[in-house]
Amino acid sequence: MNKFKYDYNNKLFLINFTLAIIFLILSIMSFEKVVAFILCLIMSVLLLLNSFFLIRTQGIKITNKRNIVIVDHLLIRKLCICNIRYASLKQLPKERKNKVYGFFNEFFYPNTYMSHCDYVYNQGKVYNICFHMTDGTVVESYFGWLYREKGKKVEQVEKKLIEFIDKINVLCKENRNNLNK
Repeated sequence: MNKFKYDYNNKLFLINFTLAIIFLILSIMSFEKVVAFILCLIMSVLLLLNSFFLIRTQGIKITNKRNIVIVDHLLIRKLCICNIRYASLKQLPKERKNKVYGFFNEFFYPNTYMSHCDYVYNQGKVYNICFHMTDGTVVESYFGWLYREKGKKVEQVEKKLIEFIDKINVLCKENRNNLNK
């Protein structure tokens, strides 16, 4: 496992992809009406780009056991494993709200997943994945995709995330040992 995808169950990807297909069908159906055709086609293309280049790529990837690539917040950050002391997982404390409140306030905003959420729902959790660098700085990546999940799913994804962070820490330790030799 060299990659931890933030959209772990492809839920947001499939929603955007389905909407892109619907807008593509609508654009084909409205071919004779130029304005409707162009608007639907533009929406379809934007949703496809959003699906493949924004949502699908979100996550942390280990490349060649030498670098870690973090894709989040519309940013791509590359960290060299030799510059990382260790990685840790920090749960962000959030107040729980009921689903009705979330339905009208947070469920439809992509920034809830990608940058911050005000509350959590069900048994959801929100994390910062912290990379403690050798120069004393901390690089954080927000993982809020679990903010409204139920207990069993939260446990499954937490387990995968902890295993992935442990793998990063093992690579960092191996790298330090190789440098000390």
